[in-house]
Amino acid sequence: MAKALRKLVALSLGLSVLILPILPAYSCGPFFPYAVYAYRNHPDLPLRKFAEGNIGILQPTLARSYLVIAYRYFTDRPLDKDEQAAAVRLCDSRPPIPQG
Repeated sequence: MAKALRKLVALSLGLSVLILPILPAYSCGPFFPYAVYAYRNHPDLPLRKFAEGNIGILQPTLARSYLVIAYRYFTDRPLDKDEQAAAVRLCDSRPPIPQG
C-alpha cells in the first residue's frame, strides 16, 4: 500500500511539473516596458533645461563644455540668464557628434 501511494505521489508531482506553465526567472532588475537609452556626448534634449540647471545623471563621456556647465551648478555658482543663453547657443551651433 505504501509503495503504491509513493508511486501515485511521484506520478502526480511529475505530471504537475509538466502541466504547470514555466515562468521566466529574472535574476536582477529593474525591468522597464520600454528601452532606455542615454547619449554619450551630450545631455538629453532640450539643452535649454540642462543649461538651466536640470543636470540629471552626469555621464563622464559628455563633452567638456557640458561638464563645465554642470561644474558651475555643483559648485553653487549657477549660470545667469545671459550665460544660459550663451551656453544654449554654443551647444546648438555644434555639428552632431556620432554616437558610436
